[in-house]
Amino acid sequence: MLQGLKSRAVAAARGLETTLVRALTTRTRRLGARNYAVGRGLLDRPPRQEAFEPWIDAAYAGALAAFEGAVLDVGVNRMQSFFKFLSIDPDRRYLGVEPQLPAAMAVQDFIDRNDLTQAAILCAGLSEAPGTAVLNLRRGHGYDASASIVTLRPARFYTERRLAPLITGDSAVEALEIDAVALIKIDVEGAELEVLRGFSATLARHGPAVVFEVLNDWAAPGEDPQARAISAERDRRARAVSDLFAAAGYAILEVRSEGLRPTPAIERKVSADLALCNYAAVPTPKVEAFSAAFDAHRTAT
Repeated sequence: MLQGLKSRAVAAARGLETTLVRALTTRTRRLGARNYAVGRGLLDRPPRQEAFEPWIDAAYAGALAAFEGAVLDVGVNRMQSFFKFLSIDPDRRYLGVEPQLPAAMAVQDFIDRNDLTQAAILCAGLSEAPGTAVLNLRRGHGYDASASIVTLRPARFYTERRLAPLITGDSAVEALEIDAVALIKIDVEGAELEVLRGFSATLARHGPAVVFEVLNDWAAPGEDPQARAISAERDRRARAVSDLFAAAGYAILEVRSEGLRPTPAIERKVSADLALCNYAAVPTPKVEAFSAAFDAHRTAT
């Protein structure tokens, strides 16, 4: 009996210790109409969601207004997009995918602190087949925004390499029994083609909106052989992504701060302006509804 009382007392003390630690390491952030507890750790301190790539907000809002179902956030990093989704539709089902373990742990901590039962995080990379890949990193602090499983930058750019497990997006949707998908957001630093090929069944079955980034060339490659090869590979991938969407019955739209621009295919540019890297792909019958919701959000804000 005494042993049982002692065990319960120890468990209670540990629970109290956890509560106190969280209370001392938590701050509050307002997202939309709700307050959320955010840890004070380094990885829990993303930029203000309204300041991070604000031109993309209308695309997210348009997708969530025009489509029913879950959000699949491929490349969560420091929760920039996750925070935007919570501001727009806090009760929407959410699956984040992030191959960097420290960043994924920070997301899980945020989910736990706020009891977000509709949200989950998957620590893995997405590709067209399951396996293991080398994750290329520029900085080893656990939330490198340039991390990628493909190498579309000069050899000297990346300084670290780590292993990451890979699965397909289709298998994640099936395993989690997600019965409807509204939006797939993809920010994977060049690996869009592999991710999309792994979502082939999801695109065919659910027809979600896809908001994604395609890397431009920051400067003209000139005569440098490596720069020319990288630019040519980026062009090849952009054409393959365009063909994939065309075959699936999707229209491609450039996402700009001044509005949407229909384009028959992705056209990469020579520019360091990140506002020129974003696209939305939408099933052709849903373009009008998506565009109207996009414009409504821009007008309201």
